[in-house]
Amino acid sequence: MVEGDKYLYIHIPKCAGKHIQSLLINHFSGKFIPSKIHQNVIPKSAKNKYKFTGIRNPWSWYVSLFEYTKYWLHTNKRYTREWKRKEINLIKYNMHMDTKILFRKWYKIAKKDAIAMNKKWYNSTNKKDTHELYKEKKGLYTTMYLFRLGNNEINDFYRLENLEEDITRILEKCGEKIDLKRKIIIEGGKRSKINKGCYSEDYRDYYTDSMINDVYKRDSYIIKKYDYTFD
Repeated sequence: MVEGDKYLYIHIPKCAGKHIQSLLINHFSGKFIPSKIHQNVIPKSAKNKYKFTGIRNPWSWYVSLFEYTKYWLHTNKRYTREWKRKEINLIKYNMHMDTKILFRKWYKIAKKDAIAMNKKWYNSTNKKDTHELYKEKKGLYTTMYLFRLGNNEINDFYRLENLEEDITRILEKCGEKIDLKRKIIIEGGKRSKINKGCYSEDYRDYYTDSMINDVYKRDSYIIKKYDYTFD
């Protein structure tokens, strides 16, 4: 999370979060607030502030997470230990495999891991404060989304697909002044995103028909809420 004088930004992985954090901290007086992925506690100081987060197309999100994990493992080979997460070890020991085939194998494991993760987190929370959707089987993206946001009221969101325009709109709405200098800095994000995607192929090429339907089923909460389609 990043808290400013007038806003609170809640970071969901692979939605340009590192870039937005850097932007807010360096240019909009933001302060970084450490939090684990399964924590959704809003600071008391931010209770009445403008709260926003980021979203993206769920089908694109999975490919981005997969490719970033593969890229990170490739560039950090000194980490030779066995990972607890099976989907990470699958990538680690199969870098030679065709990327799309590896993605499809990875997705199957990540899907099972999401179910186990969701069950563990649900059982460790106060169920009176827990979203009813936690009880259902769902995709990894929706699981992370719900546990980041919990039942907390979100005032706004930016779409990764319309990032710079949406961030400008949000910051203006919560009372931040966007002068020419700040506008140039925000627009410059198109060229300088941190942890930006390290692949050039169309995310749609990674999926089989059955996988397209599976993501639609398991991540239908986000897909319907934000009106996303596979195309």
